[in-house]
Amino acid sequence: SGSGPAFHLGHVTCGGLLHCCRARAKVGIGRVMGSSTALKEWAAAISLTIGAAAVGYVAYRALYSRDKGCKSLVNLDIQKDTPKVVHAFDIEDMGDKAVYCRCWRSKDFPFCDGAHTKHNEETGDNVGPLIIKKREA
Repeated sequence: SGSGPAFHLGHVTCGGLLHCCRARAKVGIGRVMGSSTALKEWAAAISLTIGAAAVGYVAYRALYSRDKGCKSLVNLDIQKDTPKVVHAFDIEDMGDKAVYCRCWRSKDFPFCDGAHTKHNEETGDNVGPLIIKKREA
């Protein structure tokens, strides 16, 4: 009787403790088998760590590290031959009210023609025009 399960080594039955020289000689085999188990545990731990790191990397790339090539264009076809689309207006020439496009889909760009309505329905966006008007006196 001793702690642990009983096992048989040749002619000696032990209760978890190694008592004879013959049993001690077989400890080396146990250590090799134990190291095999430890090796399997390390391999499993390393595999799990590598898998978690891969999942984290993929999530990071998908959420935080988007390349410029992956982003969609805002301006699809307005003045694509110029490096930057710029419009300037004199406020005195504006009249009482001006409605400017912010969705870049207007056929009358830079003025709004209501194209944002279709754009919003198709994309789930909520863009609307920029409305500038004079103060009422």
